[in-house]
Amino acid sequence: MTDARLTTTEGRPTLELRRVVDASVDRVWRAVSDPAELGTWFIPALGKPSELGELLGETGAERVVGEQLHDVTWVKDDLRVRFSLDGRAAQTQLLMSITLDDVTEAAVTAASFEPFLDRLEQLVAGEEPDFSAFGDIEAMDTRLARFAEVLDVDPTAGREAAARARAALAESEGTEQSFEPDPAAAAELERAVVDHLRENQDAWDAALERRGDDGGEQMMVALDDWILPSVTSASEIKPRYFFVLDRFIAGQSLQPEDLETAWQQRESGSH
Repeated sequence: MTDARLTTTEGRPTLELRRVVDASVDRVWRAVSDPAELGTWFIPALGKPSELGELLGETGAERVVGEQLHDVTWVKDDLRVRFSLDGRAAQTQLLMSITLDDVTEAAVTAASFEPFLDRLEQLVAGEEPDFSAFGDIEAMDTRLARFAEVLDVDPTAGREAAARARAALAESEGTEQSFEPDPAAAAELERAVVDHLRENQDAWDAALERRGDDGGEQMMVALDDWILPSVTSASEIKPRYFFVLDRFIAGQSLQPEDLETAWQQRESGSH
């Protein structure tokens, strides 16, 4: 069970989530303070990027260790999350503090972040963290109503967010998925991409500098809006991904319509 309350930190509203975790303080501390572990149960972008992520320009969050024992804050862009631990025998009292822009965000933030604490408990118990709760919109609605009442805040912002999530889920369910992703194939592809980028390190670094902060986003758009909708098997991803990488390095457009036109031209010329 998660206890929640609103407080203020340096003039900004702060949401505090408390939970007793059935694990030693040393084990929980490792989970909340080690970037490699943090990304396995919490927001992946805050943890340590993979080798491919680092090559694509991804960075983890800034880690600020507090003066008190077992106190760490993670900061990335506008997100600021602090973990404070107090060990009691085989249990740990965990306090997670999230800085908010406005109190209207409190209920939806609590409802969104509580499943992370469930995943933390799974990790420290030696289990594989479960992602399924994040796709359960009905459970999200229930948590939202509970936290809105506990925190005495208007749940409107959270309901709107849940409605958007429900609409996005309905849209994704209406889109045909022509194949099931294979973890082994995905790992093999990632290794091949890393090797390709290492071989072209200087050109890749120059391309990242030219494209600036939007480079990573352009790659994700190409993956989500062109590569994945265009393939019917996992084996077809690799040549298209390398095609996008080479266009990225060459400074060419990664807009889906431009990618499709160039791909068709290349395929026509190869036959």
